Amino acid sequence: MVDVLAATFPGQNFGLKWVNDVLLNGHKVGGIITEAVLELESTSTAAFIIGIGLNLTTADFPAALTDVAGAIQVGADVDRNLLAARIIDHVTQLYAHYGDGAFLPAYRQRSVTIGKQVTLNLGNERVLGKVLDIADNGGLVLRDVFGTVHTFTSGEVVKVENSH
Repeated sequence: MVDVLAATFPGQNFGLKWVNDVLLNGHKVGGIITEAVLELESTSTAAFIIGIGLNLTTADFPAALTDVAGAIQVGADVDRNLLAARIIDHVTQLYAHYGDGAFLPAYRQRSVTIGKQVTLNLGNERVLGKVLDIADNGGLVLRDVFGTVHTFTSGEVVKVENSH
């Protein structure tokens, strides 16, 4: 999705906050949610559902969101159908490489979390630490405040700070 956004909006420096947020100028402009539907008898994936939300041209956000949310290009004339078609086409092409992780170098390059101090929410638990990398399985590699290195495959990064 970010490849398509970068081609559609040249000059914009899109970033990715693990695992599913698209950022621009420090503000969230998009998000991705995925869900797999499992075949119970074979425990294999029967369907994979991808939901995408983008703030393309929104000028005004509720007061509670103005510090965190933004738009890609306020007031722009965006052909949403063409953008959606390009995203679907690109995702379809890359899906064949989902299992081999061929997309991970580009993901790491756009990551805004690698090398940063973060707060990771894991349900009712919070983990503080420095992000070292994105693992080959897509997990967040984090050294916690006690020096222990963990790889998390779920959770939400709720705060990103500069390293100290």
